[in-house]
Amino acid sequence: MHSHIRSRLSRRPSRRPKHGFTLIEVLVAIIFLHVGLLSLVAASAMLVRRMTGMRAEAAALEAATQRLEALAAGPCVASAGTAAGPLGLREEWSARLISPATLSVHDSVVFGTPFERRAVVLRTAIAC
Repeated sequence: MHSHIRSRLSRRPSRRPKHGFTLIEVLVAIIFLHVGLLSLVAASAMLVRRMTGMRAEAAALEAATQRLEALAAGPCVASAGTAAGPLGLREEWSARLISPATLSVHDSVVFGTPFERRAVVLRTAIAC
């Protein structure tokens, strides 16, 4: 008689609700978390790369501006030169007389990584 009662109890479905998550739900949640974290890491790397590029561009622009100001403050003579600066900056500049009272100035500053080189070029005419 006991075996008959046990078999009937084991076949009856449980009516209390199950708590927790299934293994598939947990795995899908982990995959979503990994994708989200990888996206954050990629975005952070891109921001660092862009900020470094912007810093180098600002330094190149500052170097070119200082060169133009120095040439404008100096004598009205033709000259040329090169200079190396911080962050891998390479500057080439020239000043030539286009009239007895006007100096044409060209300054080019190259910056960036060995894989991606960019340049800032400033040109102006300075009255002597």
